Amino acid sequence: MVTTTPTFTLSTLVAYAAQPAGIYLAEREPVALQLPCFHPFRSSYYNLGLCLHGHAELQVNLETYRVQPGGLLVLPAHCIKQWGHRSADFASLDVSFTADFLAPTPGGQLGPFTYFDGLAPHVLPLPPGLHARLQVAFEQLHRSYYEPHLHRTDLLQNRLRILLYEAAAAYAAFAAAITPGPARAQLITNQFKQLVQAHCIGERQLAFYAGQLCISPKHLTETIRAATGRGAAPFITEAVTLEARLRLQNPALTVAQVADELHFADQSAFARYFRHATNQTPTAYRQQLAAGSPPFSDFLPNTAAQKP
Repeated sequence: MVTTTPTFTLSTLVAYAAQPAGIYLAEREPVALQLPCFHPFRSSYYNLGLCLHGHAELQVNLETYRVQPGGLLVLPAHCIKQWGHRSADFASLDVSFTADFLAPTPGGQLGPFTYFDGLAPHVLPLPPGLHARLQVAFEQLHRSYYEPHLHRTDLLQNRLRILLYEAAAAYAAFAAAITPGPARAQLITNQFKQLVQAHCIGERQLAFYAGQLCISPKHLTETIRAATGRGAAPFITEAVTLEARLRLQNPALTVAQVADELHFADQSAFARYFRHATNQTPTAYRQQLAAGSPPFSDFLPNTAAQKP
């Protein structure tokens, strides 16, 4: 039986108060992560952040980013995320929100903000001028969130839109600075990554993705290597492994059930694949989780009626 991969919602954040529902800003002081974010996870909300000081490593889908002061973090809903090392002094301005919170936006939902579509880089270094503009927008949103106001919800929606439009300007400046030479390779790479995220549970062969892109596997590999410095096959392996880790974090699933959900012939085939990719067996990975992390169920919503 296929089970839904657990997805964190805004209500799983510590001290989250749904007033109004659909948006949350943490306090500005450096704080520990509130979710088991050092393992792969998904969230049903969007996140925008601005690194103030310290440094960290963040993996989003198949890319690993180094987060440094002045970096803009853009995390779409439902993508696979995982934090790596975070320095003790790491601090950022962050807002988490749902698409429904911006429903009154003309055009509907997040339509105007295409940098959330997964193709744009998820961590963007900002020049000083744009960094200052975004910090002002963050500060105004933060103040409106924590101060009472007669029209607080409307004010927050408008402040958030201003912030998102400032982020759009940063991405437009980034796109304008890209030389046209590698544009074709980058386009194919982006399309390939989207296909991998959509089909990796059932398709692990490079030929499938090359066929979807109407190019040969050799051309696909050469194109991905030109754009990223790596071949295409490792991206598929990493995506499958991430899906496996997400399921192995759920103690309600046996290893055999995980193997079945990922369309392996049997548990042994899955174990060989996972060990080759990670240098540890699925059982060893679970033991590592048990030794160093709280129970996964502690972070799941208490009500089954809550939508991811």
